[in-house]
Amino acid sequence: MTNSALKLPKSLVRILLMGHGLSGLWNILKWYFNTIRNYKYDPYYVFDWLFSKNINFENKIVFFVAGSHSKYDLFNENYKNKLPEIISLAKENGYEIGYHPSYFASTDEVLFEKELLYLESINKEKIKWIRSHFLRYDIKKTSLLFEKYMMKYDSTFGSNDMIGFRCGTGFPFFLYDFENEKKSILKEIPLVFMDSSVYYFMCQNNPKCFVEVLHDFLEKNKYNTHITFNFHNSTFDKSLKDRAMLKSEYLKLLEDIG
Repeated sequence: MTNSALKLPKSLVRILLMGHGLSGLWNILKWYFNTIRNYKYDPYYVFDWLFSKNINFENKIVFFVAGSHSKYDLFNENYKNKLPEIISLAKENGYEIGYHPSYFASTDEVLFEKELLYLESINKEKIKWIRSHFLRYDIKKTSLLFEKYMMKYDSTFGSNDMIGFRCGTGFPFFLYDFENEKKSILKEIPLVFMDSSVYYFMCQNNPKCFVEVLHDFLEKNKYNTHITFNFHNSTFDKSLKDRAMLKSEYLKLLEDIG
């Protein structure tokens, strides 16, 4: 979760690199000044419809980053005072709260504990779902860290630049504790379909391509499997007009599957 419009210089450069020209610059400036007046105008604030109560998935999880310690963490400190409201909205719609460690926290127990305790203080209950940066995951150590803090379900193992069954299955399975040579108590829920993998890597920022890939994947994998979807609020950036169709496709996806 990130507060996009308050990072104006970065947003302006991004708009130019994406080829949106002067109209794109003017659009992001309008969002910027609106966001200063009301944070719900932030282009990344889509939680009012992103959290859907009327779907019947096996699990609905929202993973929150709770700290920023590197340039790789899409997190803005200004959003911290909004977390209680957003978490409350998620829970009202039947979502469980998960923890997404910041870039260094997966291998730094001090940071890990600090962020987790902060998130749990807002959540008001123990968090059992976790998802980490895959490239920061040490197969011999990270799962033990997760177990120590009583995590039950991990959804880290997927691909950054493609979709599909990286673990050879979409169904949950127990990880292996290589350090102690035994079955881990941590159950892996493989990540199968991540929006950014399709949108940025496979489709090179083309919304129509995204929709085609999504429907093709679902058509080919609609029987006898388990699919974990991961959608980021930043994917539905309201300041970019060409992404408007992604909202309707997301809602249609929820309706069709649910």
